[in-house]
Amino acid sequence: MIIKNITEQTLPLATNLLPLKKNNVFSIKIDKSIEIVVVPNFGIKNSHQPNVGIILEEVKILKILSKRYKSVSITTITSKKDLEKLVIRKPDLVFSGVKYFLFKNKKIWLNDYLDLYEIPILHQMLLHLIMKAIKIELKKLCKLQKLRLLIFLLQILVNI
Repeated sequence: MIIKNITEQTLPLATNLLPLKKNNVFSIKIDKSIEIVVVPNFGIKNSHQPNVGIILEEVKILKILSKRYKSVSITTITSKKDLEKLVIRKPDLVFSGVKYFLFKNKKIWLNDYLDLYEIPILHQMLLHLIMKAIKIELKKLCKLQKLRLLIFLLQILVNI
């Protein structure tokens, strides 16, 4: 009787479902908009431009950020109107290596312009300054032999 009951039981609902494929992974993306701001370079590729602090590889940055954020785009600013459209879209973060724009012989500094509209910018020069300051602090900590704090700060640096 007991053996008969076990063999006659139907499979539970969970085992009737099709298993997910291994490559079918759903990633949870952060619901923020990021715009990578660049200016056109009419010279040789990656040639120096006085208004650009650091040359970005915007396509690689786009691929990296797109893995974690829902809305990531590259915006090329060629006129004041393009800059105004950027402000109207009000992205959560602007990522750029551009220092300023020159429209009708007037310099418009990107940091100042975005600050007026309270749009945060992650500027390469700012990152460089932060990393330099952290490096100085880490050297001080090494001298004081505060290893726990040093390890903690190194872990933060790796995750940036």
